[in-house]
Amino acid sequence: MSKIRPDDALERWMYRKDGMDYGPFTSKEIQGLIEKHEIWADTELYAQRKRQWFKVDTVPRFVEYLTEAMRKEAEARRLAEMAEDNATVERQSKRSHQLPFIIGGILAVAGGIAAFFLIKPPPPVLASYPSHYYRDISFETLLPVLELKAEAIQIQAEEEEEAPKAVTKKRRGGTGRNNQVAAKLEAPELDLSYDAAAASGGRTLTHEDLGRIQQAVTPGLVHCFRSEVNRTPGFEGGVVRIHVINKGTVVVSGVQTTPSASSDLVSCIKSRTSGIKVPPFAGASQIMKIPIFIQGS
Repeated sequence: MSKIRPDDALERWMYRKDGMDYGPFTSKEIQGLIEKHEIWADTELYAQRKRQWFKVDTVPRFVEYLTEAMRKEAEARRLAEMAEDNATVERQSKRSHQLPFIIGGILAVAGGIAAFFLIKPPPPVLASYPSHYYRDISFETLLPVLELKAEAIQIQAEEEEEAPKAVTKKRRGGTGRNNQVAAKLEAPELDLSYDAAAASGGRTLTHEDLGRIQQAVTPGLVHCFRSEVNRTPGFEGGVVRIHVINKGTVVVSGVQTTPSASSDLVSCIKSRTSGIKVPPFAGASQIMKIPIFIQGS
């Protein structure tokens, strides 16, 4: 870098920044300001001896200082980038060394969870769950099926597994056809992860809940059974099993009729009973049997 010429010792400079003038400064002091980045290439300088304004990069004696400052800045930026790259490589190297341990830990935890469920005894089958059949539910008497001249459809809760068959007077001249299909519905899958006691706050299933279920499903069941009578001569009715899950959902788990229920009847029953719910309750799920029999006149 060139030295300050003797005549520069007499020169004084002002510079303008942010609308304010600073100085006066000697040429040496201006050099220091350039090195500190206080002033830069586009900063305006005022030469008091010449009484003129100049840009820093237009004054030959300062261009060399400016170039050197820019070189130092570029070198510092390059060194900073190299340091950042080195730090990134080190971080990646550490992660690559830690990855096997992380994967091993995840596999160990997954193995422990799998072992817990494998060692845990299987849940009891649905048949071992306590089931209650409610005989004290009040059912309203339904209107008779006038077009069939049958007596009123009777709805009653039975305790026995096999509901008694009502004596049915078959129509004369019936074809005796039986195009029905067995109505064996799969029992709803139990959710073992569901904590009924915590979700329900210890609430138990009440007779009011059962009454609401009966009021909700009975009109739809009667409609479905009446339609089946129209389709199947000699249809006597049967029992619909309602599964009340402790989550609060209500699903059909079985249909037992004489003769066997048709696929139309099963579909009708499922559609008419879908979407019915009660508040969640503690304890095991319950099964509710609703017999519906058609008695001839």
